[in-house]
Amino acid sequence: MPSVTTILDYHMEPELFAWYLKKGKATATRLSDEAKQIGSAVDEIVKAQVAQHPIPSSSMTAVTAPTNLSLRIASCLVAWENFCEARPMVRQTMQTFEGEVVEGDLIGHPDFLLQFNGRQGVLDLKTSRFLQPKHWTQVCQYRKMLKTPTFVALLRLDKETGEYDYQTIEDHEVMAYEERVFDAYRVAYDHAQQVRERVRRIL
Repeated sequence: MPSVTTILDYHMEPELFAWYLKKGKATATRLSDEAKQIGSAVDEIVKAQVAQHPIPSSSMTAVTAPTNLSLRIASCLVAWENFCEARPMVRQTMQTFEGEVVEGDLIGHPDFLLQFNGRQGVLDLKTSRFLQPKHWTQVCQYRKMLKTPTFVALLRLDKETGEYDYQTIEDHEVMAYEERVFDAYRVAYDHAQQVRERVRRIL
C-alpha cells in the first residue's frame, strides 16, 4: 500500500533533480538524510509536547549532541516556541493525530487536527526551507481522506532562522483542486509501477 508521501516524492521536480546532479549523489544523499533526521526529531518532540507525553530519548539525544544537526533541530524548536507564543489559540486547539488514515489502498499520516469554533482542520508540520506546492497537495489529500476537516494548515519551522511560517487554506475550490492534482500524481505513479514491472520482466 503506497503512502501519500511516497506518491508525491516519486515525482521529482526538475529543479530538485538538477540540484542532485550538481551536488553529486553522495552529498545530495547525505543532505537529504540529514533533513529527514531533523524533520523526524522535531516532529517527535512537538508531538510529544502537544500530547503532553515524555519526549523520546532518541530525539533528546539528537538535540543535545554537539553537532550541526542538533543546532538545526534547536533552531526549529525556537521557531516552535515563537509560534506557540504568537498564536496561542492555534496551539491550544492542536491535537496529535494518532495512527494512520486509510482510503482504499492508500495510507496517510496527518500530523495534527485543529478545532476552531466547531470547525475542524488538519495541520501538517514541515522543517523545510520553504513551503512547497506539494505540501499543500499532501495536506489537502489528508483532508479528503479524513472527510471531516473543513480547512487545511501548514506550519513550517525554519531550521536556520528560528522563525515560523503558518498558513491556512479554507477555500473549498482551492482544496478540491489540490485533491485533483494528487489524483493525477496517483495515476502517473500507478502507471510508472506497471511500466517498471513490464521492464523488469523483459530484462
